Amino acid sequence: NDDLEFHVSNIAAGTKYNFTINGVRVGASKTDTALSGNFSTPSDALAISKTEFDAKDNELDLSFSKNVIYKNAAVTVKDATGNTYTARIIEKDNDDMEVRVSNISTNGTYTVSVSGIALRGTNQYVTLSKDFTVRGKANTAATTTKPQTQVQPQPAASLTIRKAEFDAKDNELDLSFSKNVSYKNAAVTVKDAAGKAYTAKIIEKDNDDMDIRVSNISANGTYTVSVSGVALFGTNQYVTVSKNFVVKGKTTATAKPQTQTQKQPATTAALAIKKVEYDLEDKELDIDFNKYVQYNNAKVTVTDSKGKSYSVKLIQKDKDDMEAIVFGLANGATYNVTVSGIREQGKAAYTTLKSTFTVKAAPARKKTASENINAFVTRSYRMCLNRNPENAGLNYWTSRLQNKQETAASTVNQFFNSNEMKAQKLNNAEYIERCYNVMMNRSSDKQGKQFWMNQLANGKSKKEILNQFLASNEFSKIAKDYNITKGTIK
Repeated sequence: NDDLEFHVSNIAAGTKYNFTINGVRVGASKTDTALSGNFSTPSDALAISKTEFDAKDNELDLSFSKNVIYKNAAVTVKDATGNTYTARIIEKDNDDMEVRVSNISTNGTYTVSVSGIALRGTNQYVTLSKDFTVRGKANTAATTTKPQTQVQPQPAASLTIRKAEFDAKDNELDLSFSKNVSYKNAAVTVKDAAGKAYTAKIIEKDNDDMDIRVSNISANGTYTVSVSGVALFGTNQYVTVSKNFVVKGKTTATAKPQTQTQKQPATTAALAIKKVEYDLEDKELDIDFNKYVQYNNAKVTVTDSKGKSYSVKLIQKDKDDMEAIVFGLANGATYNVTVSGIREQGKAAYTTLKSTFTVKAAPARKKTASENINAFVTRSYRMCLNRNPENAGLNYWTSRLQNKQETAASTVNQFFNSNEMKAQKLNNAEYIERCYNVMMNRSSDKQGKQFWMNQLANGKSKKEILNQFLASNEFSKIAKDYNITKGTIK
């Protein structure tokens, strides 16, 4: 009654089209009329699709039109007169980037340029540019730019490193935080009991954990890791947290530095799945590889011992790991995982990798209200849009839910009706399956799916079907589990 969907064939990218719809009656009118409009198809070219500047934190958020990869990425920022400002990349993801820009004190239009960036799956690295607008600056010598280290209270001591595990084979340190966190110029140091420092590099950070590569540790023993620039999510009180960890499995006889051979460990070993972990609460499957990889129509399948397949939704592929959402797995059960369309970086042939994993429920931990909302929003991005959230989007929806401007139902409803989800062009069967995944936290059963397919065939709209799923007892339980008001959609 208020929208229309149709498929159009043989259209080109980056082109504007006009359309006319005949036989339309508006409101209570009994007269048919014709409505006209236009639309533009997105360009195939990689571009910076959006820029947002936070005048308070001097942070510039960039969103790209497609998923990207980086190679010696660098950023420059200039004003209209050509003056250059110090810009530093503080975080980059597969479709966005965060940049800290120093010394901008005047409102106006600036230009950001990003070099060393390519469309994922290609090796054609280019430079992208886009203008952005600065608002909220006083345009005078700021009196508040002086560091206020004395007036910023230290955040809750409750934020800690909950767990630190060191993989002696790969020299990787996995940290888990006690609560969801945010980062600002995060840095890591590792020292032994004598105070000797070791080279440590952050290779991945998430909302509740961090992976670190530590070089030149050759002796077993106890070490201390310290992480600075980390804050409890939803606050801006950044602190340093520390924890001891134990290194086991090193042979001290090999302590002599081997800088030439450590760069390419196990060069004769075949590409394989190194580790598989499943988060029963978030339905997230993490697959780590023993080498850097490339993908070509990669696909993940999960089966049990009887050959039954489970619904898998691939949400992120990285150079040495991938993440997927898998529904219907049981605690304590063992499953087979297969990854196809993958090859070792630089090799010619794509192959298929196989492994097994056992589902183990993590110890129950009471989450804060902020952590629950953060997890719900992240879940909505992953299950509706098949990707992890960008920081700006995560903060936006979390803030609206915290301030009671949205409910669980209204949030999911807007995700389902977003342009990004509509662009997936789900057919009826796929749409029903998505409703089961998001609102019931499981795959569909054959009888139930056929019922809803019949409802669509008999004239019910997708909007009506969505509203019934949002009103279900199963979705009420999901909202309750995240301690969020369920709400209703009219």
